[in-house]
Amino acid sequence: MAQDDVLEQIDVRLAPREAERLAEEGFGLLGRVQRLAGERDQNFRLRTSDGVDYLLKISNSAEPPAVTDLQTRALLHMHAVDPDLPTPRLQPARNGEPQHSWTGADGRRSVVRLFSYLQGAPLYRAAVSPDLLTALGGALARVDLALRDFRHPAENHDLLWDVQHAGRLRPLTSEIDDPDVQRLAIAGLAAFAEKAAPRLPGLRAQFIHNDLNPHNVLVAENGTPSITGVLDLGDAVRAPLVDDLAVAAAYHVDLSDDPLCRVAHLMRGYHRVLPLTEQEIEVMGPLILGRLAMSATISTWRARRHPDNRTYILRNLPAAVLGLRRLLPLADDMIAERLWAALEDPGS
Repeated sequence: MAQDDVLEQIDVRLAPREAERLAEEGFGLLGRVQRLAGERDQNFRLRTSDGVDYLLKISNSAEPPAVTDLQTRALLHMHAVDPDLPTPRLQPARNGEPQHSWTGADGRRSVVRLFSYLQGAPLYRAAVSPDLLTALGGALARVDLALRDFRHPAENHDLLWDVQHAGRLRPLTSEIDDPDVQRLAIAGLAAFAEKAAPRLPGLRAQFIHNDLNPHNVLVAENGTPSITGVLDLGDAVRAPLVDDLAVAAAYHVDLSDDPLCRVAHLMRGYHRVLPLTEQEIEVMGPLILGRLAMSATISTWRARRHPDNRTYILRNLPAAVLGLRRLLPLADDMIAERLWAALEDPGS
C-alpha cells in the first residue's frame, strides 16, 4: 500500500504571532488569529481590525504543489460555474495570485491561502432534520454539477481516503486494538471488495469533493433547513461520482429501526438535483460500508502515530463503528430496495 506522506508529515507548529505576520506578508492584512483544528494543514481564523473574518490555511509541506494547485483551481472553477454555491472564496495574495508561497523556519516550503470565512453552525452540532438532510444532498449535487467538467493534471493523485481503493487498507486493520472494531472493519472492507469494487469502473466518474463529513458543512443558525457552507477540498479526487454521495451518507446511518432513514433523505435531495442511475444505487450499500471501514481503520492507525492529535483524528470513529454495526447485517439488495423506494416515493 502506498503511504500518504501528507498524513505522516508534521510541520513545525506556527505560533499565532507568526501566522499574523504571514497574513500581512502574503495578503496585506492586519489582524488577530485564532488556531483551528486540522488533520494535516495548519488553519487559523483571522479577524482584521475592521471586523472581517478570513480562514488562513497553511498547507502541509509534504503536499505536492500540483495537488495544492488542484484544490485551488477546482475551487475557482466551481465559483465560475455556480457563483451562488456556498463555498469559501479565495482571496488574492499581494501579487494577485490565489496563493502565496512561504518557507518556514525549518526550511520546508508550504502554500498559504486565504479564504472568506463562512458563517453558520457546524453540522455536527446541529439538530439534523429530514429537510436539512434533503438540503444537504441537494448542496452536494450542486457541487458535483459544478465540478463535472473540471480537469487537472493532478486529479488522479494517490489519496489514502479514496474510497475506490479501499481494499488496499486491509493490512492496516491489524493495528486496530479492539477485536470487535477490527472484525467490523475487515467485514466492511470485504463487502466493498466483493460487491462494489468490480462494478466501479463501469460507473460515471468525475472530480468529486470526497469528504462531506459533518465537520465540513455549515448550516443556518436560525434553524431553517439550509446549507451555508461546504468546506475543504483537501480530499478531492477524480473518482466514481457515486463515491461522493456514499462518503456523505456514511455519516448519517441511523439508530432507529430503519438505519437508512437519514441516508434516504440525503439521497432524495441529491437525486432531485442530479439523478442517480440504477447501477449507482445498487452499489451504494457496499460503498458506504467501505467508507465506514476506512474511517475505522485509518483513524485508528493515525491516532496511534499521532497521540497529541488523537481527539481530532478519532472524532468520527464512534459513528463509523455504529454504521458498520447497523448496516453489515443487511443484504446489499435490501439496502438498494430501501433507497430506491425513498427516491420513487418522497413520503417513504
